[in-house]
Amino acid sequence: MAHSLISPSNLFRIVGDTPCHKSVRAQEGLPEQSSPAASAGTRLHAMAEDAMNTGVPSGEPVVEEYCAYVRELARQDYEPIILVEKRVSLEEWIPGGFGTVDALVYHPSSRTLHIIDLKTGNHPVSATNNPQLMAYALGALDSLNLRVINFVLHIAQPNNYNSWTVSKEDLYDFGEEVIAATYLALEDEGVYGPTDNNCRYCKAAGTCPALHQMTVATVGGDFEQLPVPDAMTDTQILTVVENKQLIEKWLGSVYSLALGRALADTPVAGTKAIAGRSRRVWNDDAEAKLAHIPEAFEKKLIGITAADKLLSKEFVNGLTVKKSGSAQLVLDSHKSPAISHGDDFAVLTEKEI
Repeated sequence: MAHSLISPSNLFRIVGDTPCHKSVRAQEGLPEQSSPAASAGTRLHAMAEDAMNTGVPSGEPVVEEYCAYVRELARQDYEPIILVEKRVSLEEWIPGGFGTVDALVYHPSSRTLHIIDLKTGNHPVSATNNPQLMAYALGALDSLNLRVINFVLHIAQPNNYNSWTVSKEDLYDFGEEVIAATYLALEDEGVYGPTDNNCRYCKAAGTCPALHQMTVATVGGDFEQLPVPDAMTDTQILTVVENKQLIEKWLGSVYSLALGRALADTPVAGTKAIAGRSRRVWNDDAEAKLAHIPEAFEKKLIGITAADKLLSKEFVNGLTVKKSGSAQLVLDSHKSPAISHGDDFAVLTEKEI
């Protein structure tokens, strides 16, 4: 089996309470999805690897915070072992499988292995029961000649650094779960499990029959007879709110699929691809050639996060205020308190949503 079919980063789709085993085969052969966020993540990971290996500051706050975190973990033991971008084998659990860990820090004195994963996206990630990190821990246990008793899994994400400790026994139990889920996925005998997490980055979302069926059922069963929002019952409205991200994911995936076909000269009947609106941008020589004209440049304040790194916290706090964000609709299970009718919060318009 090709090792790329199941990687540590997409294990979450086939293990857990709501698995989607069929997503593995459904994505086979599909091109990787690119986005500005993904490109930025790749760039930041490369900078982090270079900064950790050379000790030369990157100048990027996200990277510097991550490097400081890893080095602080290392300083907690008198003779630590640090491994950066370390490839570990998952062959025992996934045929042909492997993973590349952003950073490993081993404390010989306590026989503790820290597994650190750098996340640069905005979607909060938890280290607790994290399948990717647990897979990395299994791989490290199998690939490295280290006597490990304790495993600590870390998510290094801007404004969301968190960790979780797991025992060797629990890791092996997880490994058995991975073996069973891998068999179902690779033999295409498992189930579909459309959820927000499963579908968010799935390359096959646009053609997924289960997601399509769920979406159509949610929005009314017939695209020509969608209910008017004002006429919907509370139950219908709640169903749409609960599935908002899934519906948007499906719609976006279908659009991307149709655009891709049009660009490949196999358009869906009734569609075509056209050039987007053009705009003028400075060429590579512009900044140097305009350097002697002060009026050609604008002076603006740096971001508050950057200022926090440069100046004292007390000084920055004295120059900042917190403004309320726009009101958001969430489910009752969300931990944040509800706002009152009289609270001063902006409401998002249909276009902003």
